[in-house]
Amino acid sequence: RCMCPAHTAQGSCANGEWARAALVLQAAVSAARHEASFLGTRSLEGWSGGGEPWAIASGTATPPASGGSLRWESGSFEAGELMSHMWVKRGSAGLRYGLSGPTEDGFELRIDADAKRISLIKRTNGTEKTLESGHLLPPHLGAWHRLSVRVEEGIHRVSNHGQPVMVVYDNDWPGAEVGIFATAGADVHVSDVAVTD
Repeated sequence: RCMCPAHTAQGSCANGEWARAALVLQAAVSAARHEASFLGTRSLEGWSGGGEPWAIASGTATPPASGGSLRWESGSFEAGELMSHMWVKRGSAGLRYGLSGPTEDGFELRIDADAKRISLIKRTNGTEKTLESGHLLPPHLGAWHRLSVRVEEGIHRVSNHGQPVMVVYDNDWPGAEVGIFATAGADVHVSDVAVTD
């Protein structure tokens, strides 16, 4: 039963969109294959990356001033949904998936806080190709964003705050590793990463 304030005594919801979004979020959390939360930990155990280390404080992971990336060692993603909650005020950050081995080849779901854009980028042999780009949904800066990408048979459906942002087709899949990243100078906090069916 819907818990929204608009729920009527007859059991119907006057705010159907709110109810659907709540059910999708509840189903996603309950169906998680892999989930990593930085709440209640001070360790980056299960994550790897080169360069300066990321810090964990107040339940979030934050990048060093030089930026960088982390790979989630137990996370694997080839189909289903990859999601994260990120607070972004400045710079660029996001999720990487379809990664293979030591290279950075794969897909990147990037929030650019300065341009207020969200982009899906494919990285191959050190080059980047923007597959699609759209507007970052408000609130833009200094706010939490629920980022997600659902991949099924080469179709990448990107959402921000549970709202569809773009749909892209690309079935060239380099690998199954996932990670997070931030550019130099980015003001970013990551609270969790999850992979669901």
